[in-house]
Amino acid sequence: FADFPALAVPMLLAAALAMVSLDAIGNMPFMLVVRPRERAEMTTVYSTYRDAAEILPPGVFSAVLKLFELPAVFVAGGLAMFAAASLSRRLHPRLGLPKRKPGPAAVPSLSTGR
Repeated sequence: FADFPALAVPMLLAAALAMVSLDAIGNMPFMLVVRPRERAEMTTVYSTYRDAAEILPPGVFSAVLKLFELPAVFVAGGLAMFAAASLSRRLHPRLGLPKRKPGPAAVPSLSTGR
């Protein structure tokens, strides 16, 4: 869209809005999976993961720039986004839903002898 600035500006604004929303809800799976009593210890692990995530992309992109031209960085970024999207599709579908308590169907009946 470099040749069409009237189209590039709205696309960049849409991308910025998407990034802000991802940043806002990105911690949600972590908070839903970790037990409340373990959050203090696991926050250290999670912050280490976030620090590595800030360092890894510039390192990968600099290695790509050593070997290829600038458009290859955008191709690598797009491939990384597709990989992240496919990984996010593997989250458990019940993540964040309240745990189901066993109902009468889950408890064996004494009268039937099962």
